Amino acid sequence: MDAAVSKPAPGTVARSEYEREERYGAPIFLIDGFPRNFDNLQGWCDIMPHSGTSLLGTLVFDCPVEILQERILSRGETSGRTDDNLVSARKRFDTFVEQTCPVVEALEREVRDCKTVHIDGSKGLEEVWTETQDIMDGFVTNDVLSANSDLLTAIRSEDWEGYRALVAPDMISPEVDDTAPSTTTPPTPKVTPQSMEVIPNLQREDPVSNAVVEIMGTTATVSYDRTFVLEDGSDLHFREMRTWRHVNNGWIMVHFTRKQ
Repeated sequence: MDAAVSKPAPGTVARSEYEREERYGAPIFLIDGFPRNFDNLQGWCDIMPHSGTSLLGTLVFDCPVEILQERILSRGETSGRTDDNLVSARKRFDTFVEQTCPVVEALEREVRDCKTVHIDGSKGLEEVWTETQDIMDGFVTNDVLSANSDLLTAIRSEDWEGYRALVAPDMISPEVDDTAPSTTTPPTPKVTPQSMEVIPNLQREDPVSNAVVEIMGTTATVSYDRTFVLEDGSDLHFREMRTWRHVNNGWIMVHFTRKQ
């Protein structure tokens, strides 16, 4: 069983690692063979949520024991591992049934935010790997679409505090003291959530359509059509594209374009 997680860099990393994350984004990991038992699961639940890590999903590779035995014996011919034999393999199978299967059942039954997907591990290597990649891409796509949906919800409800939490700080002008003495330097136009997002004289907005997501490492673009109906009855049609970067606490929007 593998867990796909979005994990921040540990506190002991060098400054260069933080700079790398600032530029390229926080990585998304696939943790192999975890959790194996309820102690593993409890440790995760006690520690990881407080670190800013989010769990995107769990993969379970199902394969008949007979095929597993055949693969282990074949591997043992060249691996040099002392545990690549039937006696050791059967002990591992028994441990999996006794300790890991109940964890899988608990995840499927009780952890609603964690999607568990089963993969047929009896297929060929390339076929299993392709399916694994597709599912992982789906986990990441759904995660960034959720962030995009939360942003649009914040816009519609005029929750600008929630909006700022989902946007890179350098996209919006910092709060300034309007009572401060002016200088001879011409003021830079202030970029606010309202100036970027609000459509004047809006009566209603139709649902988003034709959404396309492209994943490029820890960066993603989400593009879609939006239609606004104005108070005078006219329509405005836009194609919006938002670029997102994965950071410690999830996804933040780093670029936004709107074309009519």
